[in-house]
Amino acid sequence: AIIAVKEIGLGKKSVVAALLHDVAKPACFTVDDGGVGHFYGHDTLGAEVAAKITARLRFDKKTAAQVELLIGRHMRQIEPTEKAVGRVLRQIGEEALRQLLAVKRADAAACHPDFAWQTGQLDEVEAVFASVMAVEKELAAVTLRLQGHAAGDAALIERQHQLQEEFDRMGGAYYKSRVRSTLLGLGFPETAFSQ
Repeated sequence: AIIAVKEIGLGKKSVVAALLHDVAKPACFTVDDGGVGHFYGHDTLGAEVAAKITARLRFDKKTAAQVELLIGRHMRQIEPTEKAVGRVLRQIGEEALRQLLAVKRADAAACHPDFAWQTGQLDEVEAVFASVMAVEKELAAVTLRLQGHAAGDAALIERQHQLQEEFDRMGGAYYKSRVRSTLLGLGFPETAFSQ
């Protein structure tokens, strides 16, 4: 795992998650009737164990929660489709999705060569994620231009409409608005959103 972490260049939260992601495998090990070993539920139990470890090490709550999230989701498959990527993006947000993909890539890099197909699937998911984020970035730029001096530009208004429809179709449209409404509901001022 350490070699994979170095090769991929993970951030602090992803490094901790990569190092702890299989911590519960020994506790979850079972052998089926065919003599094949399995680690069913090691992701869920691993998240619980990681929560205890990060608390014992006095990690801040945000980092501890992120590590727990990454470990708890590291075995979930993400289909390389716009809707599937958009759904995960809505559920956990952009930063966590980037970290999750990094942890999954480190896990795949450390696996037996028989599991090399996982790297190819991650490449596909990351390509879809990049396209969703590119549409969001262009939409934000067009919206900003329309708020400024190009407010009456019909072609720009049409482009904004096209981008918004595409972003909605991809499933990416809701995650930021959900985060914003959640933060407002918790009493955070809008000025804190950009921090």
